[in-house]
Amino acid sequence: MAGLTLVRLVPSMMALVAWARARGVPVGSDDTGYALHAALRATLGDVGPQPWMLRPRRDSVELLGYSRAAPEEVDAARLLILDPEAGHALGLADLTTATMPTDWQVGLVLSFEARVRPVVRESRTKSELDAAVVARARRPDADRAQVYHEWLARELERRNAAELISSRLVSF
Repeated sequence: MAGLTLVRLVPSMMALVAWARARGVPVGSDDTGYALHAALRATLGDVGPQPWMLRPRRDSVELLGYSRAAPEEVDAARLLILDPEAGHALGLADLTTATMPTDWQVGLVLSFEARVRPVVRESRTKSELDAAVVARARRPDADRAQVYHEWLARELERRNAAELISSRLVSF
């Protein structure tokens, strides 16, 4: 199995908004996701991170994401920037990468953050529904955090991938 590369950037959100507006890329006051996606594509193309997330820091934000490309490929793409302003907005000069492991030691205990959307597929229509909504249809007193914990445990235990020890719901 091919490994993943963790990509870390510290974008300048002011420079990103200016870059996006100059090119007619939609950017909302509280949603810069599309502009980030456009800037990543304009600079790193197919080797850019996807999926990715923004994480607040003290005076800035950091973008963390995964690429299927090797770190050397990501770095090569960074050096071939066709849109220097997008590269500046993303902070590509300070891009860092890390190769993620492909083999995991049995019994290894890890702590990680995950953003998930707990859904279950409705058998009749095949539509996806929020796991808590489905649980509350059966048990009106079902606790959302507990339902989501049970959903995550089932997903991680598929094919014996991992055993969930604990979880914490931050927001929904």
